[in-house]
Amino acid sequence: MKTDLLQELIQSLSSAEKRYFTLYATRHITEEPNPYVLLFRLLDKRKAINQADFEKEYQAKVGLKKFKNIKSYLGKLVLESLEGFYKENDIEIKLGSYYNQAKIMIKKGLYNQSSTLIQKGSTLAQKHGYNNYVAMFQFLQLKYFSLIKINFNKNKLIENTEKLYESIHQYLDIQKEEIDVYVWLNKLYHYARSKPKIRAQLDFPTLTELQNKFDRFECYTVAGQIVHSELLAIRNNQEGRIEDGYKIREQMHQKLKPLKIKGDDKNTYCNFLLNFAAAALMLQQYQRFNELLDELYVFFQANYTSDLSISKDILLRFFILKLEHLIVIEKLIELEKLLQEAVDYTSKYIAALNPVLLKVVQLSIIESYLKLKDYNACLNSINAYWDCYKDDANIASRIKVDFMMITCHYELENFQFLENYIKTLKRKKYNDANFSTFLNAIQKACKSPSRTERKQVFINLRAHFIEAYKNSPYELNKLLTWVDKYT
Repeated sequence: MKTDLLQELIQSLSSAEKRYFTLYATRHITEEPNPYVLLFRLLDKRKAINQADFEKEYQAKVGLKKFKNIKSYLGKLVLESLEGFYKENDIEIKLGSYYNQAKIMIKKGLYNQSSTLIQKGSTLAQKHGYNNYVAMFQFLQLKYFSLIKINFNKNKLIENTEKLYESIHQYLDIQKEEIDVYVWLNKLYHYARSKPKIRAQLDFPTLTELQNKFDRFECYTVAGQIVHSELLAIRNNQEGRIEDGYKIREQMHQKLKPLKIKGDDKNTYCNFLLNFAAAALMLQQYQRFNELLDELYVFFQANYTSDLSISKDILLRFFILKLEHLIVIEKLIELEKLLQEAVDYTSKYIAALNPVLLKVVQLSIIESYLKLKDYNACLNSINAYWDCYKDDANIASRIKVDFMMITCHYELENFQFLENYIKTLKRKKYNDANFSTFLNAIQKACKSPSRTERKQVFINLRAHFIEAYKNSPYELNKLLTWVDKYT
């Protein structure tokens, strides 16, 4: 800031604001005499400034200080002190502060703290009618939903449709951040398609029209292009067109190859490669899967260091995919080595890891122990998992863990335990027909006296899997690999 402009700012302050600055600067800079307070007072008292004379006078008072550096930082200090002065009384400044702090907490991987700040900011914005900030906090919540461990009820958020549409339109008018709006619309559209009660609350034709509009718009930033293609790919997956989603990612990958990825685009690019690799794995394109993970590894090594919180998320997703791949292709020596790396890594950084991804990698670790036939380690990991997630409401993950737990006990021939445990599970009523068929088969196998009878039970279960999962070849392949051990 130029000297005359800095002087104009300082002389515009009220007595209370000047007093607050002095306290603020003294608290933050303990040096005596405080060079910033001294310069502040000199500028406040002067009516006119001759730059050269003023600099000499200032240096005579504080010694051989770099006047330009101190003047530059003084401008920042004054603005920071004003923000602090008005934060308690100016709602909009306070909301901006909550929003910026929440983003910083997310970048640092402190998801619980970010959740608290988002909730505080959202409540304050709603109370004082700042709908644009209500929308901003909603978008922040959705954008980082997969990262934040938050009590987040999707149905409840969508209940008041009018408010959400008002927020969307206000956010569009004020912020012009189309890609974030598109993320929001994509989620809203998916919920509306999958849940009749929510759909009944929405103006679905208008929502569909907005969705189609954003499907067609062009993004000019690298991150925007990646996010746009990802959302289109995800939509295709949701609607059962997995191969079309894969092709969209392949086209995006070809576009990105010649570009130099910089700044925050690096994180977006890494997550894109991980999503693309996951899609290749689901389609059993194992060579392409390995190529993408190799590309990610080279890029990661060149652009990240271990102290970056975001790199921990990328490494967790890498472990999840790589473990899954080694389980499927049954490379047990490599699996054992990578499993140990994953266990060591999660133990070392457990407090700083993304809780959602940590849960998924723990499931991968359990499945890896099962594949390696280390049943005791598998059961110990399952017990540790239930200790952390005993209130887990996600039925799919509960069924997956119960499936692995039952398999372990069956291999260890704990048939009496299984009979009692399966009765308990049936009372829970998971409402999953395939899991119920699996439970009945294991229950029958436990009671069957001869090996031939048990074999027939699993032959029948195999036939059921083939019919039930005929549209999910990846899942079917994994289940057949498991059941064929017993046939």
